[in-house]
Amino acid sequence: MEILIVLAVVGILYLFGLPAMLGLVTNLRVYSAANELEAALHHARSEALGRYETVRMCASTNGTACATSNRDHWETGWILYTADDSGDPAEVLRAYDAFDNITIR
Repeated sequence: MEILIVLAVVGILYLFGLPAMLGLVTNLRVYSAANELEAALHHARSEALGRYETVRMCASTNGTACATSNRDHWETGWILYTADDSGDPAEVLRAYDAFDNITIR
């Protein structure tokens, strides 16, 4: 009988605790994505100051070139790069991975 009561209490706690836990996990993932984007901006500034040249960031799907379509969809990843005269990446300094189920615009 005690086992049934324990299982019932655990089941009730699970039903009420799971939605709160999912919200917490989602908030932590968004917070992590925002922090990674901010760190990338700091990294770009630091590289620009150290190299005495322009360092740019753009959305990228492959980690080597800027996205040609959906340029405002940063959740696919992005790159830090130094640009050649045409503005295309001359040297990719760092490629950042995509985020799962997070939209960055």
